Amino acid sequence: MVDATIISFVISGIIQGSIYSLLAMGFSLVYGVGGILNQAHGAFYVISTYLFYWYFINIPTFGWIVGIIVALIVTTLIGGLIYFLLIKPLKDSHVGVVIVTFAFAFFIENLVGILVDKQYHNIPYLIPGNFNILGVNVPYHYILILVIALSLVFFITLFINKSKLGKSIRAVAQDSEAASLMGINVDRILAYTLMISAFLAAAAAILNVPVDI
Repeated sequence: MVDATIISFVISGIIQGSIYSLLAMGFSLVYGVGGILNQAHGAFYVISTYLFYWYFINIPTFGWIVGIIVALIVTTLIGGLIYFLLIKPLKDSHVGVVIVTFAFAFFIENLVGILVDKQYHNIPYLIPGNFNILGVNVPYHYILILVIALSLVFFITLFINKSKLGKSIRAVAQDSEAASLMGINVDRILAYTLMISAFLAAAAAILNVPVDI
């Protein structure tokens, strides 16, 4: 008989691995396409966590729905702004990009630390209830995390390989100078890549808030 504690650890590992896969996919996408070591990637997670948390706490009825929408949209747009305001002016200096994005992440984390009240708030699972696997109660929310994480990985991969924008992203990743000569706006593509990365981080944060906050 398999010990319930081991099963619990395995399930938790799978779920957290799903969350980390979204974060890793966004980070590696930006680095793979533009060679950008975006130290502000964690800030996307923090921003979306705070936005979802704020709307959930302050809008009693539909706060979680508003929080999801606002967190995804705002964080995605911030991803694009980060590129044009911070990364683009320094993109020829890898050290400069690392420093400025790290500074932004430091600023955001401290700002959120000031804004968040110190009172504990229970954020319930987006899907209530649980089921039993070999003596271990597993929240239905875990299934939601797994399904959405796998779906996002699948659709982002499909988007990169099949869509016109995705092919442009791949062209920039292979040779940005050649892509530019072919009429591809490299800066716009890199901004879109940052936005996709921010969206994935926001999705990971929203799914993980009820588990981790």
